[in-house]
Amino acid sequence: EYHKAYGITILNEINNRRLAKAKELLRYSQDSIEEIGLSCGYTSAGYFTKVFKAHEGMTPKEYRHLW
Repeated sequence: EYHKAYGITILNEINNRRLAKAKELLRYSQDSIEEIGLSCGYTSAGYFTKVFKAHEGMTPKEYRHLW
């Protein structure tokens, strides 16, 4: 089982990788937040923002403005 081997669920690992890619795109691209969310596998900008805020403590827009 993945969780036993790596100490994290497969869903959490997928989300971590999606969010890492999203943070990279937020920093280095001019793509819209909606485009970034969709390209990272989220079904809508709203859902992407919800997941991002839950994990990062800020919205994608707030994160982008830090850079």
